[in-house]
Amino acid sequence: MDGAPMRQAIRLAAILLKATLYLIGVLISVYATINLYGLLVYRYYLYPIPKKISSLPTKNTQFLPTPYGNITYQFYFNPTNRFTILYSHGNATDLQRLKYTLAQYINQGFNIIAYDYNGYGFSQGTPSERAVYADVTAVYNFLTRTKQIPTKNIFAVGHSFGCAPS
Repeated sequence: MDGAPMRQAIRLAAILLKATLYLIGVLISVYATINLYGLLVYRYYLYPIPKKISSLPTKNTQFLPTPYGNITYQFYFNPTNRFTILYSHGNATDLQRLKYTLAQYINQGFNIIAYDYNGYGFSQGTPSERAVYADVTAVYNFLTRTKQIPTKNIFAVGHSFGCAPS
């Protein structure tokens, strides 16, 4: 009689241990599946390339070489304006959709340069984190080296995803 409650307690502990281990296995499987899915499709969520509005870039659009392909940019420059904004757009837009945003900065007396990331708009290449940083570096170098704009007069502005490169 004395050993029966002990055997019952051991049996119950074994059942709880098996159930706990089973639950941990299920949770690890779910976690691994979610991470694998995220690894395979993150690029489509992080870099959702919008459809082009037109088949031709606007007349202000120019090309700038980067290590990952030529990117498009628009530069609105008035020599009487002191400050220049380097604008990096969000991940679900491109230069074709920035007309009103750029106009607001221009109307406030700023020079502005905006660009498309690799794979966006009419830019070449494929979007990636490295390409995004190469894109903003190329634009920054264009402003400081080619246009000789002092770094103290450049403001990096980003919208949503564009905050990272800015």
